[in-house]
Amino acid sequence: FRTMARAMIHDGALQIWLDGNDNVKGAPNENLSREFMELFTLGVDNYTEVDVRALARAFTGYQVVRSTGVVTFNAKRHDNDPINLFSSTSPLDGDSADSATDLIVAQDANVRFIAERLWFRFISSSSPIDPKFGIREAFTNRDIASAVSAVISNGALSVPQYSVVRQPVEWFIAICRAFAIQPSKLAPRNFSLGHLLKMAQVPFLPPNVGGWPTDEAWLSSASAQFRIAFASSLAKQIDFSALAAVPSEKRIDYIKDLLGVYNFSSRTFIALTNAKDDLSQFFTLAVCSPEFVVSA
Repeated sequence: FRTMARAMIHDGALQIWLDGNDNVKGAPNENLSREFMELFTLGVDNYTEVDVRALARAFTGYQVVRSTGVVTFNAKRHDNDPINLFSSTSPLDGDSADSATDLIVAQDANVRFIAERLWFRFISSSSPIDPKFGIREAFTNRDIASAVSAVISNGALSVPQYSVVRQPVEWFIAICRAFAIQPSKLAPRNFSLGHLLKMAQVPFLPPNVGGWPTDEAWLSSASAQFRIAFASSLAKQIDFSALAAVPSEKRIDYIKDLLGVYNFSSRTFIALTNAKDDLSQFFTLAVCSPEFVVSA
């Protein structure tokens, strides 16, 4: 994670988005320093305004070459005076962003924050992180692979009461994986983009630096209508031969396993039973079911 945190500061898109180009000696811009701690490394209430100002000074001097997106360091624009960051006073000799970033990542709050974000995004957005699954301990050395391994192998993903709402892109990609769909082969060329635009989530175009909303934001009646329209249009381009080869009485179990659904509710089961001989409708009902949209 230390390596990735350093790389964030050398990312041209992040520097431009958060006004890094305007962060210079004598007139520091605090946008990048604040968001770096709040959204990417520590979380709210784990730093002070003094830390924000100090980190902004540590991040001075970066410029982005617009034609290439490459981040360069201009020593003349950099503040070399000592800073006080998390009660640690140090001079800023040359390019000081890496040492300041390392100090931030070394804070105990970084372990708690990253572990909680992994839990929130992949296991449950409504239940607090459960210590028994050991995600925090796995991230103690700031090793991303160890933390991800804990998320995948600790059993939390299979606990039914833990759930997250699939965002539009996640929902679409899950369908593509299940039915071996190549988005680039869908027609017309802007098919996927057009539907995702209606669902308010287009890759690389987040509404703000914090990214897209979660959970209930994707469960509105409008979202449901756009999801159904997307699935219905998608059904016209899917090869259902494998599904058709499954005996009708076994199709519900087949698509449940295919989509990775733990179990369908009785209401969904009845709806699927009534549609199991109309494969397009059967598909649309399954991928728009609450049990698939809300991943448990």
